[in-house]
Amino acid sequence: MRFICFFIGALLLLFSVDTSASPPPSGGQIRYLNHLGRKYVYLTDVARYYGMRCRIGDKQASVNSKYSEILFTYEKTEGMLNGTKVYYLHPPFLRNGDVFISEHDFLKFIDPVLRGHALPRHRMYTILLDPGHGGKDEGGKGRSYREKNLVLRLAHKVKFLLERKGYKVKLTRDGDQFVSLIKRGEMTKELNADVFVSIHANIAGTASVSGIETFALPPSGVPSTHGSSRNDWEPGNKFDPNNSRLGYEIKKPS
Repeated sequence: MRFICFFIGALLLLFSVDTSASPPPSGGQIRYLNHLGRKYVYLTDVARYYGMRCRIGDKQASVNSKYSEILFTYEKTEGMLNGTKVYYLHPPFLRNGDVFISEHDFLKFIDPVLRGHALPRHRMYTILLDPGHGGKDEGGKGRSYREKNLVLRLAHKVKFLLERKGYKVKLTRDGDQFVSLIKRGEMTKELNADVFVSIHANIAGTASVSGIETFALPPSGVPSTHGSSRNDWEPGNKFDPNNSRLGYEIKKPS
């Protein structure tokens, strides 16, 4: 079974998609060093590999070409990729005039975005949509709606649109029922789903916050941006590069 798991909150997505990850063929030597127990690669070598320019400043570095631009801020995970706000798996850093990014970010995030054509293609036919919450679990409460009702209506609309595209679509709940998290996961196996999409609507404390957040399953041993604990290995980690590409496609400006 292969499946993508999306967590859409306001609309928020968490996913894992099938791929066979392997380092890209060498377009020139990419040097690395060990730092804090993990591998980091030279950003100048990464830029050269893609035929891009590398600019190194006091606080930030960028890699750009006619088609793409990637921004890094030293000691911070927050960055920009083609105008889209992203969070890298590990913070880049500057040392002796050279910038280093983690090998995880190079192979499992940046390369899948810049070389999407190199990712394996896989069957995507059966989709399981998961309207979050339900029944006694109401989710967030706004002035005029409850999250459990809002996401159910959205799931039905998405189901209709996907079925028009030829996909087979199922729901973890089609009414106001409570479904445990364990049961929702088990349904992916029961239906042999290729894609699992969990839909949520987040609530923020200020009206200035809006838009879509996209979370990808972190690689094994890497902490989530939503917490400090490291992710144990999950079956979806076999699909890390495709996860990253899909998350980028969802989040990038249309």
